[in-house]
Amino acid sequence: MRREDLAGGIRETLQRLPPPYAQHYGVVPPPPPDGSLVLGAVGARHGAAQTALGEITALARTLPDPYLISRVLGRREAVSSSALEGTHSTLSELLVVDEDDHGATQAVRQVRDYARALEHFLPRAMESGRDLEGSKNRQLMCVARDFWLLAI
Repeated sequence: MRREDLAGGIRETLQRLPPPYAQHYGVVPPPPPDGSLVLGAVGARHGAAQTALGEITALARTLPDPYLISRVLGRREAVSSSALEGTHSTLSELLVVDEDDHGATQAVRQVRDYARALEHFLPRAMESGRDLEGSKNRQLMCVARDFWLLAI
């Protein structure tokens, strides 16, 4: 791109690069502000999220089985991830199918199986300190397939 084609404000920030690239120029961004960033509405939402997390933690400590909270979060993830792949269900449908499989659609069963696979695999991944790449991802898919085959 030619310097003349750049907007005036951008053109003013151009600086020649060091050798061996001295024939080129780069845009140097302005330094960050000296003061703190003004978060506005985002700051309020962040504060509300922090408060909600504190409330969930306090609630989990009082429950005989904190799984009741984490189960819903895992199910939400399954609903969202499955929707990206074109399999649609709602959290309500999924929670009902967890308790009673009678009358469930194939899509809801598939989302449930994905949730169960996550439930089975994620604690192992956290213990090993690994992410969901390579052979671990293949293992997750095998667990999901096995749940699928058991449901048929």
